[in-house]
Amino acid sequence: MEDFITFYYADGSHFAGRIAITKSELILYKKSIFTSLFLGFVGYALTRGKEELRIQINQIANIKKDKYKRNKNACYMTMQNGETYILAFGNPPELMEHLSYRMKIAAKSPAEQ
Repeated sequence: MEDFITFYYADGSHFAGRIAITKSELILYKKSIFTSLFLGFVGYALTRGKEELRIQINQIANIKKDKYKRNKNACYMTMQNGETYILAFGNPPELMEHLSYRMKIAAKSPAEQ
């Protein structure tokens, strides 16, 4: 599953891009501002972007939906090491449901899968 996102690091820095959710990880792609300016919305929508970060789903301790700045549908993602990242995305209900499902599967022992 893929969606447009704005990803906020724990230190407050952020980037706009795409997220891809696989069976075992989240892959975050950073969109180029040049692409957005030069090619417009169509170019922005058609390009994936440069891979910025991979997060293993089994390293996520908790996710919750809450408000962040003006976005009422932000996803707070707390990692096993205590860091919290914030995702603001285009289709919050579907993405949250899919991510929760992947976390449940990752939490099962290999014998149960």
